[in-house]
Amino acid sequence: MLSGRFLFFCPFVQTVSIRLQKKNNQRVHLTRMEKYSTLYPSIPRMELNNDSLKVPKNIPTTPQKSPNTRGMISHIPLILTWIRIGVIPLFVFAFYLPIAHSSIVCLSIFLFASFSDYLDGYLARKWNCTSSLGSFLDPVADKLLVTIALILLSSTYRGGILLPICTCIIVSREIFVSAWREWMTALGKRERVAVGIWGKLKTTLQMTSISLFLIDRTFPIFGLLLASQITCVVATVLSIYSALSYVQTKPSFVVGE
Repeated sequence: MLSGRFLFFCPFVQTVSIRLQKKNNQRVHLTRMEKYSTLYPSIPRMELNNDSLKVPKNIPTTPQKSPNTRGMISHIPLILTWIRIGVIPLFVFAFYLPIAHSSIVCLSIFLFASFSDYLDGYLARKWNCTSSLGSFLDPVADKLLVTIALILLSSTYRGGILLPICTCIIVSREIFVSAWREWMTALGKRERVAVGIWGKLKTTLQMTSISLFLIDRTFPIFGLLLASQITCVVATVLSIYSALSYVQTKPSFVVGE
């Protein structure tokens, strides 16, 4: 009775007894774990430490696009190129519409096609989704749009022979450069005639000149016709210069050696 009361009233002895009981429980637990590992040696023992609880730093924080979504996005520049080719017949049809506001419709279609030319190139570079088919169709769509628009404007132009002459030079240049590229491709030297900065600049000036002619045809403004003529002449000069830059090669290469 005295020893029981002594243990009950002595906090130090009670604390020691509790610790001894915890140690005994831990020993029993370790003994069971050793027995379990002996019975199932193929199951590895998991050890947790501070390093294993850390979150890896290379986990992306932004949501990743699925392959299907990325595949759909990569086709948008090519779809815009096909749309630009598809609106060319609409442009011709609107040019000859027997209505009062046909020039406005024609101007709107051409501006949309010109903007799509810039947009598909920008998206292809931004998303890094260029393709061989898109690289082939993009300049073809530009040539078709520009040459057809110039021919239509020349057929109804009443400001002299300047626009018809520029149209003949530009169309002849496009045919020559296309044939030259085919020949270089056959020789395995297509990189020699890749589209350069001068070719892109002349296309931009050609579309600007055509837009000014169409605006003048729709809303006659003083000085606008002169600005469109000057832009057309500069675009023609750049067309000739860019074509000559393609053929500035060595004579041995020109003859096919």
